[in-house]
Amino acid sequence: MEDPLHPAPFELSLDGFQLAEGEERSMIEPQSKEHPLVQETIRTLIEWINMELSEDRILVRDLESDLYDGQVLQKLVEKLIAVKINHPEVSQTEMGQRQRLKLVLDEVNTALNLSPVWAAQHWSISSIFDRDLVAILRLLVALVRRFAPSVRLPRGVQMTVLIVRKINGVLQHRRQTQPITDTDEYQDTDIDHDAISALVDCAVPEKLAAFQQTLLDFMNRHLGKLNLTVSNLETEASPAHRGRFGSIYIVALPALKNNTIMKMDDGVYFILLMGLLRGFFVPLHAYHITPVSNAQRLTNLQLALQMAEDVEGISLGSGHADDVLRHDLKATLRLLYSLYARHKDDV
Repeated sequence: MEDPLHPAPFELSLDGFQLAEGEERSMIEPQSKEHPLVQETIRTLIEWINMELSEDRILVRDLESDLYDGQVLQKLVEKLIAVKINHPEVSQTEMGQRQRLKLVLDEVNTALNLSPVWAAQHWSISSIFDRDLVAILRLLVALVRRFAPSVRLPRGVQMTVLIVRKINGVLQHRRQTQPITDTDEYQDTDIDHDAISALVDCAVPEKLAAFQQTLLDFMNRHLGKLNLTVSNLETEASPAHRGRFGSIYIVALPALKNNTIMKMDDGVYFILLMGLLRGFFVPLHAYHITPVSNAQRLTNLQLALQMAEDVEGISLGSGHADDVLRHDLKATLRLLYSLYARHKDDV
């Protein structure tokens, strides 16, 4: 969102804007950077990076100064994506640093399945190298959402950018609001304060236990056809191999036979359940039957949510998969109850 052009105020320190006629530059409004939500986001991201790179003894203190040349980003991306970027870790020339940034961002964009045009609009090589905090934050937020969904970021974070342009010898400015995080990332929205929220938050554990048991019985009635039993919706579920799988699944799902513990947050149970409820088999190549990383678990959950929307008409929002992966009991119960409400009388 942009404001119309206005004469640049004195407090912009006009001496710092030596512009040619028609030239344009931008800067982050100082008070915008100091906003509590922005500062919380910065702190959270720094803590996450330092945790990820602790084995490399890398300590980030300032996102703009420490990430702009791509050296730390290279180490971070190599660890998150499990790739080796073929570029020297130390490069003193601007050309070398920009080349490294290009390689790093190419890997990120490929891993996130983003088009180069879209990515360049949000975190271009030049914007990162020029220490554009908005671009750096957007890049890190995207990495967190994809590879570390358990990291909680504030919702609705935005920054204001001042864009200064010289017109007829006079500096003009406009303000532009740049979103950093979505409005539904941090906590329940007003819509989420539904019956399930009230049940989870209430001080009567017996009611919650009874509700969970009803959903457990529903899941086990159907998953039992594969000799799978869910024991706990909040932590993990253990397959109880009381015999052989069905004739289709004994061949199609060999990995489950030796899997002693499966968690509700990996999406596999939801995918199997929806297939059983609707009488179809989900091809194994469509998901990870034994996920080993949060990225694979998130992919499974996103597929489960897409199936719920396409097959059942259940739409729970774009961030619901992240919530289930974070062991958010409300999110797990909402998805399961939506299926229960449609199929509770099925045999």
